[in-house]
Amino acid sequence: MLDADDIKLSIEIKNSRPVELLDLTDAFLSLSEQYQRFAQRGDYAVNGSETRLFIKEIRSGSIIADLVSMAPQAAFLVGQSKDLVDFAKDIKGVYEFFLGKHGDDPNRTAAELRDCAQILQPVAKDAGSQINLSVTVNGGTMYQVIMDSTQANAIQNRVANHVAMQREVATGVREKQTFYWYQARNDVRSSSGDKGVIEAISPSPVKVIFENERAKLDMISDRLFQLAFIVDVDVQTINGKPATYKVLNVHETFEKPE
Repeated sequence: MLDADDIKLSIEIKNSRPVELLDLTDAFLSLSEQYQRFAQRGDYAVNGSETRLFIKEIRSGSIIADLVSMAPQAAFLVGQSKDLVDFAKDIKGVYEFFLGKHGDDPNRTAAELRDCAQILQPVAKDAGSQINLSVTVNGGTMYQVIMDSTQANAIQNRVANHVAMQREVATGVREKQTFYWYQARNDVRSSSGDKGVIEAISPSPVKVIFENERAKLDMISDRLFQLAFIVDVDVQTINGKPATYKVLNVHETFEKPE
């Protein structure tokens, strides 16, 4: 079985100016709470004891901390790398969604999203800084999550908007919304598989239907993924989240920003 020297989660903050103590402690607290939620979801308990993150060592450098996953009641290290690697992948998946790198909504609670954003706070407030989360086993890096200040700020802003929209999304007609395609079928008679994004409502792709064939015809071309559209939509929700956008009118077409 691996011991505490063999497997760890290292957090390195490459700061360019002093980090406020409150930001640093809040970041570590959010990381700890997010890990506990993850461990509970993934059933990583040991002999009935929940696993938590413990600081093993603070090393010299910018700000470098080595954390280990332990079951406090059992008082021994969880001797598997899988939980920490899976946790790092889980965090990265949330971050990549809010950076627009994939379209799968992580489907997290507002508290979880706020903690994921808070982990990045020391970096978000320090332009030019960077945070590295690395899982190492026997000195070898198994998985890394690297975010710079620009990415951290983008994630925090989009998480804040997403959490606000979770509370505020309402059904009904929304006029002159900016829409772009996530995926689409080049068939005006079919809307099966059509999904689009209206970031002012939700960053997630949502199923699209049309009031009439004319509306879809106005939005289909060989360059549809390079274009954005100003549309009127009827938003329908399920459990408070957008489920369908019914496109009523298309007002304008323009090039998507690079």
